[in-house]
Amino acid sequence: MRPFIRRPRLRRGGFSIAEAVIAAIVFVIAMTGVLATIGNIKKPSARTDRSLTAAYVGQEVLEAMRTNVDAGTWDDPSSPLSLGVHNGSKPVDGVTYTYSYTVAQDPVSKARQVTVTVNWPDNL
Repeated sequence: MRPFIRRPRLRRGGFSIAEAVIAAIVFVIAMTGVLATIGNIKKPSARTDRSLTAAYVGQEVLEAMRTNVDAGTWDDPSSPLSLGVHNGSKPVDGVTYTYSYTVAQDPVSKARQVTVTVNWPDNL
């Protein structure tokens, strides 16, 4: 009788459990880095959107003043173009933007200069 010789099995395709676990760990670590990067990119984007909306709010304030230019109401204290500081707010997409504008007059040319500042809540 011939002695029984055990031949090593030829390895079939596929992964061992240890290889699969290591691959899963590497995948999770890589995805954590990718998701963290996406999260950091999204925050400045929201701030940019708010900043752009604030610019539009400021533009609307200036356009509203332009439509009120009238020689008869130029010096009226209730006019939006009266000298001094004026405040207001405007809700846009559930966010309230507050604005403040100052109307100053050049003493020589009598031209009026308007400076607009728009703010929004920081916790967005």
